[in-house]
Amino acid sequence: MVTLRKILLTGTKENSIARFIGNKFHKQGLEVWLYSRKAKKVDKEFWHERQCDITSEKEVKQLLSETGDLDVIIMLADSGTGHGDLEELNEYKIKEFIDSKLTGSLILVKEILKKSI
Repeated sequence: MVTLRKILLTGTKENSIARFIGNKFHKQGLEVWLYSRKAKKVDKEFWHERQCDITSEKEVKQLLSETGDLDVIIMLADSGTGHGDLEELNEYKIKEFIDSKLTGSLILVKEILKKSI
């Protein structure tokens, strides 16, 4: 039995790089999972979108329980405010940006490793 390969990507905005990459992989026959803090739940043929705050361990666990085993994970998390340019951000927005990039990345990796043991 052939198992469909799955990819998990961060970002659900209409013009996000995650959606662009997801569409490319979907056309190649992969099952695509996108997530973001403001996502609406979508379940189409081999295309899924979920709401998930990557800085919440509970939400990351829930997301990974839904996706099942993944073949590719592309972490593009961003707070939606900085896009790498922190000069104009206040202290709260900088913390939010760092939480998305660093804390979220670590929680996601930790939960993936726990799942694989």
